Amino acid sequence: MLAVSLAVAYVPTLLGLSAAPALARMQPDDRTVVDGLVFGALLFLFADFMSLTANLGVGAADLIWRGALLASFAGGLVVFAGLERLGGAAPARLAVWWAVGVGLHSLAEGIVVGHNLTLGLAQALRPLAVFSFVLHKVVEGLSVAVLMARGQRTGLPLQVMLASVAALPLAAGALLGAVRLAGAASSIFYALGAGSVAFILPAFAASRSRHPAAWTAAGAAGFLFVAVAALLHEL
Repeated sequence: MLAVSLAVAYVPTLLGLSAAPALARMQPDDRTVVDGLVFGALLFLFADFMSLTANLGVGAADLIWRGALLASFAGGLVVFAGLERLGGAAPARLAVWWAVGVGLHSLAEGIVVGHNLTLGLAQALRPLAVFSFVLHKVVEGLSVAVLMARGQRTGLPLQVMLASVAALPLAAGALLGAVRLAGAASSIFYALGAGSVAFILPAFAASRSRHPAAWTAAGAAGFLFVAVAALLHEL
């Protein structure tokens, strides 16, 4: 489980994070396009998380579960907003909070991966699905890197730490999935992750006023890129 997690989650996330030094050297106006790309990518992931939250292992007619999922989504949003309020809104700290949010999503993904591994490696490690997943993790790492660059905190130790926070929970989730933890539990973590995305999206929208056309075009490109990657996962 750990080897699979390192290969498909940790390494790609760290690769995305490794862009932080280059991003830090860019002028704020030049990072507008990157902000737009990340916003578009995360907007698709938010919609995807909400879909998974609603459909993975949870009966749509079960009002108790639906209430629990709504509470988890709201809880994810409120908790991260509270962390920002208590710890400050400095970009470097925001990068840490967002890495934790990505980690919640990775935990949910890990439960699904662990379950698929019980069906056999051929099912869990289909080449196109793995490629799609790797692209997805690179984008998540890049989104954290953008926040690191704003705070001019881009050292390798911080990259390694945030990659660990964001990606390694997948290994824990895979172990839980391998022992047949209910899909409903994964839905709860997807809901928490969706709340964290709702919290972080405005951070990438703030730069739109500098170059609205460029930011919007980049946002559309980011959305389509992740959407195509998601389609590859289904092939």
